[in-house]
Amino acid sequence: MFKVYLISFIGLWYIIHSFSAEKEFVNEFTERFQDLEYEEVKIGRQTWMKKNLNVSRFRNGDQIPQAKTSKEFEDAGWKKEPAWCYYNFDPKNGEKYGKLYNWYAVIDPRGLAPNGWEIPTSGDWYELREYLGGELEAIDQLKSKTGWLKKENGNNKSGFSGLPGGYWSEIGGDLSNPSGFYPLNDVGVWWSATERSSELVSAYRLGRRFFQSDVNKREGYSVRCIKEPEEYRLFDSGKKKWDTRDFQGAIHDFSKGIEINPDEFYFPLYYWRARSKRQLKDYTGALEDLNVILLIENFWDLDKELKYLAYYYRGVTHSNIGNQKEAILDLTKAIELGIELGSNSATADAYLLRGGARELENQKDLACLDFSKAIELGVSEKFLGYIKEYCK
Repeated sequence: MFKVYLISFIGLWYIIHSFSAEKEFVNEFTERFQDLEYEEVKIGRQTWMKKNLNVSRFRNGDQIPQAKTSKEFEDAGWKKEPAWCYYNFDPKNGEKYGKLYNWYAVIDPRGLAPNGWEIPTSGDWYELREYLGGELEAIDQLKSKTGWLKKENGNNKSGFSGLPGGYWSEIGGDLSNPSGFYPLNDVGVWWSATERSSELVSAYRLGRRFFQSDVNKREGYSVRCIKEPEEYRLFDSGKKKWDTRDFQGAIHDFSKGIEINPDEFYFPLYYWRARSKRQLKDYTGALEDLNVILLIENFWDLDKELKYLAYYYRGVTHSNIGNQKEAILDLTKAIELGIELGSNSATADAYLLRGGARELENQKDLACLDFSKAIELGVSEKFLGYIKEYCK
């Protein structure tokens, strides 16, 4: 009788653990090799995941190290290595609250956010809060209807379903749980992608308020992803078509991206559409797109490199249609920006093109001065023969 019981017990143990291992394998296989569909909710113009992130692999399939003790999580942080853990190291908490990640997992170049998603910036969280009415008005709309302590459940009108998943800190947890974890069911904290300093990152806390807080990169917080804007996806697809010289297809994708949010002025869409139009000799259309960027530069803190490129290509395009005076003005601005950027090659190219425009304006002395500066800064050798012949 004892042998039968022993065999039955071992058999039962084997069956249970076999099913458990099989389930773990299936979940891992699914996560690694399939594009999972995540429940999403649209709030204003943003699209958010409805649940906290619960992945154990980066987007490229590499495993994210799991911390099973506070020491392991703390050590990973000090080494600036990615890590995740369950709240209180209990897998059951992962099913409801997702995983807690350190900053080094969040920003790892292998990608924590699944395909089509990204880690929200502090600006994204701010936009969410303000759309829902501000720091206090947003609270109930973001909170789930159940799961919060002290009768602090929300109405979840936004559909965000914010849960109080707690967090991990090396400083130590609350008195009831000193292992590094802070109150489950009382607060939810989510990473942003916005760094504040070498030690601190912006995060957003939901509890009695919904506010931004600067937190340590070694701590463990929840992650809620935001969908990559459609215009960004269209930019990527348009750029791929540009790279294969499908300029008409590129224009189509860049134009669709601009149509989505015409007032947002996602400048790379306009810039690359202008470049595509130039390739098809639609110089008028190219100028229109470059004008969009440069006419409102005073209202936007444009990247200097983008401003340089816009002035440079608008100057070249003016020259293409015979408007050398306008070309000279734009290329002069490009030279100034090239110098500010500290780029000899960019500045040399602008000098070379301005010299060409001055040549066409019969300003030989000024043209040769520009050509001389271009040579000094390292212009391509293929132009040297022509320049020496012209300026002799």
